[in-house]
Amino acid sequence: MGQSVGFARKVENDPWHRMLPGLGTVTVRTLSLADWDAYRTFAERIECNDMRLRFAGPVKLDASRCRRFLDIDHDREEAFAAFDGEGAMLGVARLARTSETEGEIALIVRSDLKRRGVGTLLLDRLIRHADAAGVGVLTGDVLYENLAMLSLARRSGFSFIGNAGLLVAIRMVLDPGMAPPLAPPAAGRWPWAARA
Repeated sequence: MGQSVGFARKVENDPWHRMLPGLGTVTVRTLSLADWDAYRTFAERIECNDMRLRFAGPVKLDASRCRRFLDIDHDREEAFAAFDGEGAMLGVARLARTSETEGEIALIVRSDLKRRGVGTLLLDRLIRHADAAGVGVLTGDVLYENLAMLSLARRSGFSFIGNAGLLVAIRMVLDPGMAPPLAPPAAGRWPWAARA
């Protein structure tokens, strides 16, 4: 594995409070081990297919994996969660620094709360954090059949830059000086992209 790369700048991660229709006030803040119970309950409310779409294969969030996802090295990675007014976790967004200029994103929303604005709120928070932390390019890999995530990525400003098997590579340039633009894919190359 390559050399560990941290965020260029330390960023204040004050909680965000936003109103979402039907959900009331939603708070987005960083995750920590103190969120253990909320995270385990959150994991139980995610359907198997949604876990497969997020992790590109069958995954169970057992105690070991939950600990890994909550024990965050805030120098190289960050994770934000959305909570309702009762303290229930609604979704999680992650950013992991992969090089001096790039970070990889991941996102999952509770199965019963999809298409309610939680993913948009989390992705917006992640993008703003990355930009403030000096990340120039955001990337991600999304299963081609995860149309909800592909649509959210496109609406948020990500480009589809390639595919490898069942995964679609997405990319957003936050600082053009950190990454040369990529050539767009040939027209009609990904017919499913129009449905996203």
